[in-house]
Amino acid sequence: MKNNPKTPTISANERPRWKTVLFSAALLPVSLAVVAAIVVVLEIAVRLDRGALFSTEKVGARQVNVTRGAMAVHDPDLGHVPTPNLRGVKAAYGATVTTDAAGVRQNGLGSPPPGVAILAVGDSFTFGLEVDDDGSWPAQLERRVQRPVLNAGVFGYGLDQIVLRAEQLVVTRDDVDLVILAVFGDDIDRCEYSYRFASKPYFKIRDGRLELRNVPVPDGHTPVQLASLRSALEYSHLADVLLTRVAPNWWLIEGRERHEHERGDEVASLLLERWSGFARRRDLRTLYVALLASAGSDSSEDTARLGALTNHAKRVGLEVLDLSRPLWEMIQADKDRWQATAGHLTREGNDWVAAQIAAWLESSPTLGDDWSRIAACGGRRGLEGGKISGTSGVGPRSYRGRRLNQGEEVDEQARPSCISIPQRPFAPGEHRHAVSRPSREILASGG
Repeated sequence: MKNNPKTPTISANERPRWKTVLFSAALLPVSLAVVAAIVVVLEIAVRLDRGALFSTEKVGARQVNVTRGAMAVHDPDLGHVPTPNLRGVKAAYGATVTTDAAGVRQNGLGSPPPGVAILAVGDSFTFGLEVDDDGSWPAQLERRVQRPVLNAGVFGYGLDQIVLRAEQLVVTRDDVDLVILAVFGDDIDRCEYSYRFASKPYFKIRDGRLELRNVPVPDGHTPVQLASLRSALEYSHLADVLLTRVAPNWWLIEGRERHEHERGDEVASLLLERWSGFARRRDLRTLYVALLASAGSDSSEDTARLGALTNHAKRVGLEVLDLSRPLWEMIQADKDRWQATAGHLTREGNDWVAAQIAAWLESSPTLGDDWSRIAACGGRRGLEGGKISGTSGVGPRSYRGRRLNQGEEVDEQARPSCISIPQRPFAPGEHRHAVSRPSREILASGG
């Protein structure tokens, strides 16, 4: 019998090294082709969702300079403002935006209710950057209180621009008696820049006083060249979606700003003092609303900065509603419900903010049950002796939603009992926060 020796086998480790290298080299382009195909498919999907399938425009151009897009125009006093007379434009993140001739965002609720208006000022959180016209908190506040609410929030604004825009609008309108000043933590830091998303005015402190700089504001492009990798990625809508989520500071901010000083906290405090005096001279009530300290991580530094400014708002006599901690706790509990893709509030989040402000207005220690009477009397200036009072420098007011001419008399028996309420700081323990069920649960749990 012949022996049939077994055919020797070669293990993978014993194969010639050149064959392994050749196999890997052949596999690499196949793998890269598969990855590239997946990326292309995802890019097409994002472009289809944004309605920009064949767009060759840099998707990051809106971040390099907001005035280079359809949403904003250059303004020599404020840096940039929302483009006037937009009509249902699909803006960033697919939101529908409509503005009036002054660049004030419309509320998407049809004709506004009659009466004296509330002016809401702030940054993109007030503007409602990631929601449609009727999804911002000013729009939902108007629906709740049945008073006109003017949404004068502007994306990218610092507290310096917010205050300047409020002053500008108040002196050109005679139908505002209440200003809601909504502050996001980053608004403080933005006071230190002369360029951030676009050129802007800024203040320096000299001898304890604010000194306005960079006005008229130049209409210029970004002052710093972007890194080549980021410049290339700016053509990709897929990269915009991913990097806005995972690395927003690198993608949206770095290399697009010009820093002037590091006294943002001091400038912000002086700005509140400036606004308090401005509002007092015009007999305007102001409600300071603290929103989130940060849209990202729970930074103790950001929380402390916003907390210090909020305390200063109380000291200078502004009425205060602090929503920063309840909002943060709600977002941590259910991020998708309350916070949109780029960190702004969702429609439901904005409605929660509107509910807190509406409840506070109703139960305010300085208003209480007199809110409806004050509104009917044309605001807290009221009427004295059947004639308009307190209108010096600001023009005539309204009575039950109708404009009155200077000196026009009103039927004493027809008009409600009107009151005049001074603006003042709260005594210890006097201030009451009116919160809805979600925030009550959070506060009860120690949030």
